[in-house]
Parts: sequence; C-alpha cells; structure tokens
Amino acid sequence: MIAVKQRTLGRGPGVSNFLFGVYTILVALLGASLAYRGGALVAAGGSPYYAMMGTALLLSAILIGLKQARGIYLYGAASLATYAWAIWESGYDGWAFIPRLAWLAVLSVPFLAFWPLVRRDFSNAKRSHYFTIMGLLPILMAITILVPLFFPTTVHLADSTLATTRPEQPFSRNTVTSPDGNCRVTRRNQLDRLCRLQLGQSLFRSIANHPFECVGLGESLGIPPRRREATR
Repeated sequence: MIAVKQRTLGRGPGVSNFLFGVYTILVALLGASLAYRGGALVAAGGSPYYAMMGTALLLSAILIGLKQARGIYLYGAASLATYAWAIWESGYDGWAFIPRLAWLAVLSVPFLAFWPLVRRDFSNAKRSHYFTIMGLLPILMAITILVPLFFPTTVHLADSTLATTRPEQPFSRNTVTSPDGNCRVTRRNQLDRLCRLQLGQSLFRSIANHPFECVGLGESLGIPPRRREATR
C-alpha cells in the first residue's frame, strides 16, 4: 500500500514532470518546423531527409510526452539514421558534419537529466539503451565532428588560376582591396581635403585680421622664411 502510494505521488505534478513536459514540447515544435521546411525543400527538388527526420522527431516527442518507451527507441533510430546519413553525405569533412550532427547531439544530452523520471514512469525503458541513445551517440557525433577538424587528411591550397582569371580593376588611391578580395577599405580623401581647405581659410583670416601677430607664424610651424631679394 505504501509503495503504491509513493508511485502515485511520483506521477503527480512536480518540477521534474513540468520541465520534462516543456522540453518534450520544444522537441515536438522543432520536429514540426523541420518537417514543414523539409517538405518545402522536397517540393523544390531537394533532399527528403529533413522532412523524414522532422516527422520522426515529432512522433517520438509525442510518444515520449505520453511516457511510452517506443518514443525513446524511435528517437534513437532517427538519430542513428541521421548519423549514417551524415557520414554518407559528408565523408570526412568536419565542417559539413556541424549542421548535420551538432544540433542533434545538443538536443539529446539534456534528456540524460530526466533519467530518474524515465526510470520511474516508463515501463519498458532500459538504462543501457537510454544512455546509449542520449549519451553515447551524441559523444560519438561530437568525436566525428572534431576529429576531421583537428586531424585533416587533405590540405586545401589556393587556386593559382584565380590570379590570372580575376578581371583587372583600375587603380584607385581611394580604395584598397585585400588580396583575397573580401575586404575593401575606402579612404576619406574628400574629408581630408575639406579639413585642409577649412584650415587654410582660418589661417588666411587670421593673417588678414592680425598681420602683426602672425609675423612669426611660418617659423613656428617649421616653415623656413623666404629669402628676400636685395633691392638695388
């Protein structure tokens, strides 16, 4: 009787149940969005993977929300299929693995915190299966991403033909372009000329208004005085 009462209280509302429900809803929304956008991609002639993965993610979130172990195994099957598809699609390219595997690895890890709730409320959930799906598989995805990034097998060299095929651009003192063509810096020559003009006008007015006070102005600025021609 006490055991039945404790299990009933465990199924009642609580912080863990609330957080688990919120996270399951977020996963379902992500699956619905992925399925919708994947369907649009299929209509445009793209890969059907995203529509299939979104549908599987949505169904697994619904089953997990209903506290059925089939949702966990469906989630694991979809994750394993995604891992195999990413390797087939990207080969040994770590940068290509990031958009295909990183989001799924990040999505799976928080489920590890809900294992006490899963053990209590899911009847057929096994610990080894659960930690393999939500823990070991994301670690394997992270290793698959990081190894090609830190230990590449190929070195990409610059294409020398780009230097000859790039169209010539007229030389300009106002614009400086980086060697790779990704950065262009414009000098503010017009602003410099305007400042110099205003400075010259100010000096001219000062000399015109105060001729006796500006006798040594050139010498103070470092301008050598002109030699006066001797008058005969």
